[in-house]
Amino acid sequence: MLPSDIGDPGFNTWILWWNAHARPLTDAWWNAPIFYPMRGALALSESLLGITPPTTPMQCSAGIVYTPARFPLIVLLAARIEVVVATDPAAEEGSN
Repeated sequence: MLPSDIGDPGFNTWILWWNAHARPLTDAWWNAPIFYPMRGALALSESLLGITPPTTPMQCSAGIVYTPARFPLIVLLAARIEVVVATDPAAEEGSN
């Protein structure tokens, strides 16, 4: 089932694809091929860097088709991974 407005999920899917294919926070990454020929175009949008680490392996794995229809699933999975990492007792400040 596709959302009623495919534009935003489609663009967010593209941003996650771009994050997996260009090294984040480099000149090449900031100068994404959107709004060409403007430099630093990615600064005009959300970067989705918070969910890039768990979504990049999913993006690059064989057999996974990265489409706007699967964007909600990927976001939910990434959010679950972030919750597990954030609630890890070993990650608490001051633990040795």
